[in-house]
Amino acid sequence: DDDTLGYRVLLGGVEGVATTEPQARPGLAMVAVWKRVAEAAADHAVVTELVAGEPGAGLFAGLTLADAPGDPAFDSGIAQLRWRLLAVRDPVAEADLAALWSAVEVEHGPAHAWRAVVAALLRDPLFVMR
Repeated sequence: DDDTLGYRVLLGGVEGVATTEPQARPGLAMVAVWKRVAEAAADHAVVTELVAGEPGAGLFAGLTLADAPGDPAFDSGIAQLRWRLLAVRDPVAEADLAALWSAVEVEHGPAHAWRAVVAALLRDPLFVMR
């Protein structure tokens, strides 16, 4: 409830005395914390919606763990996921996310691949600093 230790300011916030405007660019502490938060959020979304949940609901609307790059559902899903989280459309960035998904999927499977994609989107400066 207070800023005695300075965590709010350290993570880019405003405490109203010494800091009166939010941080304009990410700092080291903010990036480190945001990485962990993004990873935890991605894990939660994948586990609750793709692993244990019903396909077609929530963040992964229309996607299942069986979808892969080249499938219409996958390609549409990547575009929709990026649009939902960043509100921008960019076919090149969507192809990069599909490549990330493929690289992780080969080593760790589709659930980890979706975790990597969502965590990358949640760490994007367009998401973090808006």
